[in-house]
Amino acid sequence: MDFTKELEMVDFQDLFDRLTAYAVSRLHSVNIRLMDGKQPVDLVSDLLTKVLTGQRKAESATCSLDEFLFGCLKSDIDGFFRKEKIQWLSLVGDMAGESPSQDRVSSDLEAKKKFIFNQLQSVGADEDEIKVFSIWMEGIYKPKNVGIELERPAAEIYRIQRRLHKHLQKIHESAKAYL
Repeated sequence: MDFTKELEMVDFQDLFDRLTAYAVSRLHSVNIRLMDGKQPVDLVSDLLTKVLTGQRKAESATCSLDEFLFGCLKSDIDGFFRKEKIQWLSLVGDMAGESPSQDRVSSDLEAKKKFIFNQLQSVGADEDEIKVFSIWMEGIYKPKNVGIELERPAAEIYRIQRRLHKHLQKIHESAKAYL
């Protein structure tokens, strides 16, 4: 891609509007209004700043500027979702390092799990969402691997995870206070 030529030819207002609409639609699909305190407009502004300052290497991209920017935005949003998932797992406790044969799988940890599960159910989470959260607690995060555990296709697991993110946002404060 000839970065300078594409910059000269691009309609920045249209590009900015399309990127913002994409961010809003991705975040709205899981009912997230703020992303680490930022609105979708801020997210797009940060992305454009990164590209213009060289933090994102647009000059070496082999695709068009539009494709590059949308790919970067998708990457930023996906990174946020991964980080959010890790934060939730750290709230409950890292079970991946504990083997079931250990006696120290304490009742405290079980109480925390029950509390989170009850909170999820109280805000409308279904059985599938609770199963996915339970599998996350076992250290399995990728939708493909979660799908193998639940014997379901990865596409279905993605949909379940979107619903689960929405419900986790609703119980975040009460769970944080308890844990």
